[in-house]
Amino acid sequence: MKYLSALILPLILFSSLIEAEKVVNDNGCQTKLIQMMQPQYPNTNYQGYAVIKFNINEKGTLNNTKVIKSMCVDSRSETGEIIFTKCPFFKATSIDASRHLKYKLPLDKNGKSCVIKDHEYTFNYSLFSQDFKNDGFITREELMEFSTN
Repeated sequence: MKYLSALILPLILFSSLIEAEKVVNDNGCQTKLIQMMQPQYPNTNYQGYAVIKFNINEKGTLNNTKVIKSMCVDSRSETGEIIFTKCPFFKATSIDASRHLKYKLPLDKNGKSCVIKDHEYTFNYSLFSQDFKNDGFITREELMEFSTN
């Protein structure tokens, strides 16, 4: 039973986090995300996101993966929008998590296998409920106000 639960838990984690992201390129090559896993939170109390770029080959696996942006929550603008600044904290965990992304076999309009180049995917890192302020992030100042009330 102990071994069975060790096998089932990862399957539940993978299947419960699958998103319905559909990918279509300019040539009509399309695929759909069928497997993903949330990245491990890095050893930081910053929040933010990382954008990775990769190619999806004929088998639906990734190659040429690289981080093109890693941003941390800085503050809020006067209109209430989050202001981000560059930071390195989410790069490594995003690359690690990208190893678990899997797509259906990419097919063109004629049903032939094809390749999708330079697709971008974003991993979000939030320490709090995704419903907070409707953008999933809280600033340090907001956290201090929230914890003193």
